[in-house]
Amino acid sequence: MKNQGRFWNHALFWSIYWLVLSLYGGLYDMDFATNACHILLDLPLTIGLTYLFVYRILPLYFQKHWLRFGLASVFAMGAALLAKRCFIQYVEFPWLYAESSYTFTFFNWYKLAGHFVELSATAGFVAGLKHYRDWQRTKDKVVALNAEKREAELSFLRAQVHPHFLFNTLNSIYYEVLRKSQHAPDLIIRLSDILRFTLYECKGESIPIAKEIALIQNYIALEQCRYGDRLTVALRVAGNRDCLIPPMVCFSLVENAFKHGTADHTGPCHIEIKIDIGAARLRLEIRNPIAVALQPDTLGASKGIGLHNITQQLELIFEGRYSLQCAPSGDQFVSTLDMPLHTMRP
Repeated sequence: MKNQGRFWNHALFWSIYWLVLSLYGGLYDMDFATNACHILLDLPLTIGLTYLFVYRILPLYFQKHWLRFGLASVFAMGAALLAKRCFIQYVEFPWLYAESSYTFTFFNWYKLAGHFVELSATAGFVAGLKHYRDWQRTKDKVVALNAEKREAELSFLRAQVHPHFLFNTLNSIYYEVLRKSQHAPDLIIRLSDILRFTLYECKGESIPIAKEIALIQNYIALEQCRYGDRLTVALRVAGNRDCLIPPMVCFSLVENAFKHGTADHTGPCHIEIKIDIGAARLRLEIRNPIAVALQPDTLGASKGIGLHNITQQLELIFEGRYSLQCAPSGDQFVSTLDMPLHTMRP
């Protein structure tokens, strides 16, 4: 099917070529039928030389076989000019012009120069079309391959997020079960809801903000069940929620804050989460306490894959059109994310 379509494309091109040159002869008061027949008889030689040059000779140039390219070009053009003059002398002239007042001279340098220009222009034009088409196809393949590579990298990074979160939460449930806590069944249910979200809602490139916020709220409830009165969380969401964001990015920052602000901290913990949704951008700010036992240079943020994973995802998705700042501020660790939004289609 593909070769058949290619054949008809080539046939259409040469039909248009023949028609244009036939009509062009009318500008010089040539008889249309005679000129059209003349172009048609010349067409096999023109097609043969063009394809020989485009598919056999021109590749030698790109392969840097300069001498072979030059010799092949000269030989092919010389053979084509000789064949054309012989064909005109023994076929076209006796058939089309025998009864006219025209005379034929084999080595007519003016005519030979005209044939050379015509054949060269045709072969060059077709070569240009082919290489533009090849360039466009290569460009499309590169774009497709880059998109596939980007999607594979994002899938890999998101696959890392799920075990990272799951490992932390299962540890929590394990200790609750050991203590025979009444919160253990509720923890399992909430974990099941979160895992259902990560399995079925995170396959696309983006999700509604409302779903990501619901995921964060569910996770906060899970952590509050785990830590009880020792943990207080202030979540504030402002702005229009009819927008799309990459899945799990905001959640991963929140999860990272709980991991280093609560699990590594002894005593009461307070975490603040602010999500401001503007017309075109989202700003997420998270404040969590710094564990005293942690070194001031790392603050626990370098453990695991958390921030590094998030940064990689953001770079793949937004290519620098975002801002992620994570730094200590007094006795708190502040993470601030600013990233573009996509409006949901109605």
